[in-house]
Amino acid sequence: MDPKVLGSTSDSKSAIFNRQIKEVCRLVGFNSLEDGKIYSTEDKRNVYGQYEKWQLVTSHICRRSFATNFYSNQKYPTPLLMNITAHSTEKMFLECIGKPPLDYSLQLAQIWANEALSSSKQPLLKVVPFSKAALKRPLILDVISN
Repeated sequence: MDPKVLGSTSDSKSAIFNRQIKEVCRLVGFNSLEDGKIYSTEDKRNVYGQYEKWQLVTSHICRRSFATNFYSNQKYPTPLLMNITAHSTEKMFLECIGKPPLDYSLQLAQIWANEALSSSKQPLLKVVPFSKAALKRPLILDVISN
């Protein structure tokens, strides 16, 4: 017996999947109130307000979760993840997963520090802890004197 066909176009399949994922989330109790927007077919626009979490869930969370979970694993290069998630620019990809571009400078500093340790040299830069508050002030790297 062939599986049931859910729709003939990708748009109809997406709509069906979105309805089903909302139902699953409702059944498991994702009912905390969250700020968000829901499209009103009556007004033909997004209506912002507080809704139960299950009402705000869409298939996009699958894309975002995939990107976020694999971005933290160095085995998966960013261009590969961007291709899979269909992000055309790295900026869009980083915005989707909530990572500021500043992460790259911190990652590079960490790589240099690790390379210096493996070659038994003292690193010239010290990696300082990062917080979102740091985005509001200039980046300062402590230079270690030899």
